Amino acid sequence: MPAMLRSPVITMEDVDGVLLRVAHWPVEGQGAGRPLVFFNGIGANLELASGLGDMFPDREILTLDVPGVGGSPVTQWPYRHWMLARWIRKLVDRYGIDEMDVMGVSWGGALAQQFAFQYRARVKRLILCATTAGVTMIPGRPASLSKMVDTRRYSDPEFMRENFAKLYGDAADESAGGHIDNLMPPDPKG
Repeated sequence: MPAMLRSPVITMEDVDGVLLRVAHWPVEGQGAGRPLVFFNGIGANLELASGLGDMFPDREILTLDVPGVGGSPVTQWPYRHWMLARWIRKLVDRYGIDEMDVMGVSWGGALAQQFAFQYRARVKRLILCATTAGVTMIPGRPASLSKMVDTRRYSDPEFMRENFAKLYGDAADESAGGHIDNLMPPDPKG
């Protein structure tokens, strides 16, 4: 895996009493593209998005660990997507981001849709990857589905090495190792 050239600044941010671990890739100078706010899949910590800074060198990027994932502690109460979208809007305000593109992967795609719905005047592009609008989907292969619901995919690097292609497609390349090395198990309560 190539060395990362652009690393994020990682901070803990208190938003309405909820602690969120945030990664921010600032951009210096003129000609910067529109900021990108990225939402990861369920149980995926922000390190799994570490390559974004190098993929989009001209963009300011913001992502986070949702409560109970990575370094963000579990909340004391259950929360809904609309609440999480509001906390994230307060984060983007804090970083001075007015207009943005929003990208979500898997469960993060559902959150990206909620965010875009609530803050449609500020979201210029909505980019969805491997997600659904909430309707019933055509089921995948049982062998793949059984691996997808296995919690070891978030905590056991060997399980991921053995099953990466089954979970993420047969065309997985050497970058899979970087993804696997950045795994951080979510909190079972989160």
